Amino acid sequence: MMKKIILLAIVITGLLSCSKDDGQINTKMSALIDNVTWNSITRITVLRDGKFNIVGTSIDGKIIDISVFGNTPGTYSISASEVKFAGLYKESASASTDDIFVATSGEVVLTEVNTSAKEISGTFNMVLRRSLTGATVSISNGTFTKLKYTEGEQ
Repeated sequence: MMKKIILLAIVITGLLSCSKDDGQINTKMSALIDNVTWNSITRITVLRDGKFNIVGTSIDGKIIDISVFGNTPGTYSISASEVKFAGLYKESASASTDDIFVATSGEVVLTEVNTSAKEISGTFNMVLRRSLTGATVSISNGTFTKLKYTEGEQ
């Protein structure tokens, strides 16, 4: 029951945080997950301690969670020598900690950080791995456009 309440709160918060332009919602977050189209219906973006956290949830409960260790336009990557972002993927809001996929490689590109409008845009792609089983998932062609962000704690 508590998980349903939390998911509902995420959905409501995401819907309330969407900005409108001429009656059209102009914020979006989408990607291909193993070549299958994924679109978020809610997006929560927070700037805290100089880092962005972006969480998108699709209508079927699939969650992409990205933490960018910076707040300026540029490329943030994961490689053997550096970790400039963290990525998580959950196949459902009720997935256990053991079922979470964690990014092992990839990049996030912040193409726009508009501090006066508090909006960010960019692209992302990553390969993620589930630690217990070793299963992998690929997220490609990811984009987020004009995501409104808040400052402070999540």
